[in-house]
Amino acid sequence: MAQKDPVADHKSIAICRVDTMASKGLEADASLGSDAAASQSSTPTAVKSLWSVEEALTARVNGWSGWLCAAGTENLHITPDGNLFSATCRVGGFLGNVFEGKMSLPKEWITCTKQWCMCGADMQIRKTRNATFQMKTHEELPVATDSSVGTKGDADWVSPAQFEAHRAFPKSITWDISRRCNFSCSYCHPSVSNQHESHHSLGSLNEAVDRINDRFCKGVKTKWVFTGGEPTINPAFMEVVRKINSFGHMIHVQSNGSRGPEYFRELIAETCVGLSCHLEELNIDRFVETCRAVVEEKKLNERAGRMWFGVRIMVAPGMLEKAKDVRSKLLAVEGFERQGFVNLSPLYKRMKQDELMEYESTELAEIFRFA
Repeated sequence: MAQKDPVADHKSIAICRVDTMASKGLEADASLGSDAAASQSSTPTAVKSLWSVEEALTARVNGWSGWLCAAGTENLHITPDGNLFSATCRVGGFLGNVFEGKMSLPKEWITCTKQWCMCGADMQIRKTRNATFQMKTHEELPVATDSSVGTKGDADWVSPAQFEAHRAFPKSITWDISRRCNFSCSYCHPSVSNQHESHHSLGSLNEAVDRINDRFCKGVKTKWVFTGGEPTINPAFMEVVRKINSFGHMIHVQSNGSRGPEYFRELIAETCVGLSCHLEELNIDRFVETCRAVVEEKKLNERAGRMWFGVRIMVAPGMLEKAKDVRSKLLAVEGFERQGFVNLSPLYKRMKQDELMEYESTELAEIFRFA
């Protein structure tokens, strides 16, 4: 996994564990003498392996039930109705409503009760197997040489992979700004997507932003991640983005890309952009042109060049070859490999959002290869 942009990828995690030099088969320095060598061989160290959230989801290394999680203290999730929860998983229960002004935020880390952590934003929240390692989640660690950390249930904590960016923006917010969407993908649950719900007004959104900034951010630079529905179809969205930017926060927008090349040429100069490529609804030529416009803007505009850009191709069972074709078209765009990322991602069951769809083992393995 390579980091190509100064502003962080919002879609990667570091799975960490404590090791000893002896357990990794490293020889102690014999010149130190037997006592010192024995001490050296048991010196606790820590290592990490890096995963995109698509990799973690596909490989099933995203199970942290019973762990402590910083959701609520360092992260908030806001539903389309403005209801507040610690994270997308809603562990910890209802915390208030940003439009009504009532908030009751936790002061301590909460305990995970879910078998799987299914949301990319939730995966990146700091979490630890027990309180012993809670402070270590702040540490930058070397990458393990065997890249197997977390694959055998041996992890001790999880942190965002982009260490410096997390230190600069230690809090995060994921906001499903509306259920309204101009797509009708068969796998989207009706509780999170429809084509009729009204938009929140600019005034109500600005008031909500002020409340969150005052009561949760409290002067701490924060990552704001906007999803939907489709956030960019709200006529007030770009003005809300500029308001949040005026506070010095970082913004990531997850979109279906349907607003087209000129809109996203403007947006990439304001926010990090992740495009979810939905193969059921996709106009492939228009989507590729939108990505081309973003890449060109990143090359020409210094501010846009600092923003992360990536495409997540949503692969339903039986759609792998079409997904690989879209991936090839994107990689053929001049400058894309330098300016952007493209991943393939499996999908959840429509009515069971904590379970993957049923894939052939070979198909899932191929998705993992491109995750």
